Formats: sequence, structure tokens, C-alpha cells
Amino acid sequence: VEQVAELTGLRSLEVSGVCLGASDEGILALRNLTSLEQLKLEGPNFSSPSLAILVNMRNLRRLSFNFGLWEETMAPILKLENLEAIDFNLFEMSPDERITIFKKLGGLPELEEVSVGWRIDDEILRVLSTFPKLRKLNLRRATGYTDEGLVKLMTMSPTLQEIAVRMPHE
Repeated sequence: VEQVAELTGLRSLEVSGVCLGASDEGILALRNLTSLEQLKLEGPNFSSPSLAILVNMRNLRRLSFNFGLWEETMAPILKLENLEAIDFNLFEMSPDERITIFKKLGGLPELEEVSVGWRIDDEILRVLSTFPKLRKLNLRRATGYTDEGLVKLMTMSPTLQEIAVRMPHE
């Protein structure tokens, strides 16, 4: 990862769990990649301090990770004012914690695409309907929501153009 970290003009990076750098230490080595527009992290949960490097990545437009998004790891993500797309999982947490995460994500001014995995509910769909620029929603990895919740989302979200679901999803 140290060699990759020297490529300061890099625009897109994918770090896999099989990569030796898919650790807190490896991620911290990437802090100078401020030109990144797309970052995909696959691996174990990274700690909040290691994800703090994201605040340096002001050009980041697409962020994807297969580990859980927790309230304490959100602070650096919420500072990504140019973020247009996010792909993440929600693991074991209370419904209130999930709703809090989505409410905070709704404050990202350029967020147009959301892809989420794990269990969500109709209240989260309602929160998603308040995202001002939400254009594309991928729920193929999500369960727990109802058809009624989807219908409300589609009628309440004037910017939503694409939605991907899995059947059955309840």
C-alpha cells in the first residue's frame, strides 16, 4: 500500500481484504491521495481514526465499502461535500441507530446514489425520500421494507429515477 500511497494523482482506488494493506495501518498510508474521486474498501471493519483520512479527500465522489457503517465512523464521511454516491452495509444495530445514519447522510448536498445492504425498514425509506438529489437507489442487498414503503418513497421523492430491489424483500 505504501507504493500506491505515492501515486498522489490517482483518481480511483480499490483496496481488497486480501490485500495486505486492507487494515487501519494500510488505510492511513493513503492519506495523501487527495485527488481520489472513487474509493472502494473491502475488508474488515476499519476504525474511526483510520477513516478520518477521508476528510483529506475533498474530490471524492464515489465511496464504497463492504463493512458496516456505524454512527462513530460517519464524521469523516459527512465532510465529503462532493460525495455523489455511497455503497455500504448496515450490520447489527438498533432501528434508531439506522435512522440516525440515514438522516445524517441526507445532509450530504450532492448525494445522488445510495446502495445499501442489510435490514432496513419503511421508516428508512421515508428518510431516503427527503434526500434532495436522490436519483438512484439500490436495495438489492437489503431486506425488511414493504411494497407500501417503496410506493411512498417513489411518490414522495421527485428526483428518484432508478430503483433496484430484490424480491421478496420483506
